[in-house]
Amino acid sequence: MAVSPADVRVIVERVCARPDVLDACARRDLGAVVSALCSAEITQGQISALTGFSQGRLSEWMTRKRTPRAATTFEKFSNGLGLPVAARRALGLVSDSPSAAVTDVPDIKPGLNYPDSTEQAAQNLSMLWRADLADVTALQRGRVDPRAWGDASLRWLVDPGRIPDEQPERGVHIGMADVARFRTTVDLFAELDDRFGGGHAREALMQYLRTDADRLLHGRYSADVGRELFSAIGEATLLAAWMSYDSVPASALAQGYFVQALALAQAGNDRLLGASILDAMSHQATFTGRFTEAANLARAALTGTRGIATPTLTAHFHAMEARALARLGDAKSCARALSASVSEFERANPEEDRRRNHGIFHNGSCVTKASQAVTSQRMKRPHRRTSPTGLDQPLEGQPRLPTMHQTQIRSRRL
Repeated sequence: MAVSPADVRVIVERVCARPDVLDACARRDLGAVVSALCSAEITQGQISALTGFSQGRLSEWMTRKRTPRAATTFEKFSNGLGLPVAARRALGLVSDSPSAAVTDVPDIKPGLNYPDSTEQAAQNLSMLWRADLADVTALQRGRVDPRAWGDASLRWLVDPGRIPDEQPERGVHIGMADVARFRTTVDLFAELDDRFGGGHAREALMQYLRTDADRLLHGRYSADVGRELFSAIGEATLLAAWMSYDSVPASALAQGYFVQALALAQAGNDRLLGASILDAMSHQATFTGRFTEAANLARAALTGTRGIATPTLTAHFHAMEARALARLGDAKSCARALSASVSEFERANPEEDRRRNHGIFHNGSCVTKASQAVTSQRMKRPHRRTSPTGLDQPLEGQPRLPTMHQTQIRSRRL
């Protein structure tokens, strides 16, 4: 059954945020785009009415009997359906449609505040997504606020994670299948991030989150589904934060995504995801020269996962703390943190890591952090027995290994 005209625009935005559809746009394969829209229950008749192209012509594109080439064809198709910005750019259309012109760009500063509820988190994220997509300079505007890290980590440590008591009266019903579908789509973006870097698919991910994640956050669900939903969207928001950090490390927008992701992880009662977000915040704090905050964020991750984290995770958090302390010039505290990292890593059980960590942190990640700590301290002699591999060898000259976030999103299922 055909969807109502009011729902067509919503479906177009959601479908055109998918990586496969954006890839079709990049190939200028309108037949594939039409097929994707039809599979989402938009009829050829509706597409024809909106774009002005006959159903016969649409069928020819889908069967490859005819290939559209004229720039005016892509412009007419895009304007008729109201394709989102990411899809238009993929088609090679630099300017946005007149109806998509944005006159009011939201202020991103409220997005740096740790929300008091999941409803506020949803509002903050919606504001961040709209600002991100409305203004190409949003990522460069503003700089991190160190106070936001301290407030977020403290709130995460002391606030209980809660599923909202009151469900919206209207809104779609959300089940586990919807959450699984969302995770699978986000995994595709994570794969693109792994292969090509955060800047490659960042805008497309924001477009997808603005449509699908926003729809899910405003739906109706049980407590069990709600916990899974908040964890999944928190994980996706962490990926968005890492992509933004990769593009502009000191970006306030990236910090805002980290903060809102932490709140969603808390609402989903996913402590290990929350700790990995604090770890990511520590990376950003270190990059921006806020080494005291970086050390405190690593300590918060340690405190919040005491008794549930594997030795490998605990070793990683100690290594992050050591790296920040090294940059502060605190040799004694740095050595203590490195020693704790080694002690934890010597207790590591590879089978337990495979079962519980699912590749979030790996040996090389700890080696890299420990090596950076030692290098930052500029010790006169190589610091032995600090390598988390347990080998009595200098850490100097260790090869650069993949960063933690390149494996933590796609493979974690805790």
